Amino acid sequence: MLFIFLGCLSFAFLLAYVYSKLAQISSFITGFNASIVIGILYALTWYFFVSNEFDPRKIVEEIVIRGLMTGITGGFITYVSGKIG
Repeated sequence: MLFIFLGCLSFAFLLAYVYSKLAQISSFITGFNASIVIGILYALTWYFFVSNEFDPRKIVEEIVIRGLMTGITGGFITYVSGKIG
């Protein structure tokens, strides 16, 4: 459980760093849209590293779930950083 928490926290810090230092994204919508793209690419990377089979249904599930989770996370990160920065 601790490692899941640390993994989520480090991924959130990665998004926050990219958006605040490299991309200058500071609104919820732009953060959400950029995070969906990052989430889809990350989902594909993770799926192909971990899985040893090609199942289109699982790939689509992974893309949708990871894309939405990352989109919401990135949206809130950019919303908060836009308000305090």
